[in-house]
Amino acid sequence: MNTIKSLLIALIVCASMIAVSNANATEKSSTLKSLNNQLYKEINDVLNTPVTLAFSDKMFKGTAVIIMEINQDGKFFIKNIISENTVLSHYISSKIITRNLWTDIKFAKETFVFKVNVV
Repeated sequence: MNTIKSLLIALIVCASMIAVSNANATEKSSTLKSLNNQLYKEINDVLNTPVTLAFSDKMFKGTAVIIMEINQDGKFFIKNIISENTVLSHYISSKIITRNLWTDIKFAKETFVFKVNVV
């Protein structure tokens, strides 16, 4: 009888540990999705602000893929901007850098990819 109680208690403990582990994984996934949405909003906001004089030639229209990563210290950095329009790439880079984006260090090495269309 004691053996059955011990096994039952061990089973309950294991099941609760698995549930907590799954909850943590779900929470991180949910937080990453939220972070992804926030970053996308920041990028769109910064690209929709009025144009600076440095880009008065209006050559910054087109499509670009932005690849961003998080450093060990939690700072976002632009890993790459892929676009056929180099003026657009420089414009996007300069605008994103002005945001000085940071997050929790637990997301270090996470990569985010966005496709934007600037018109």
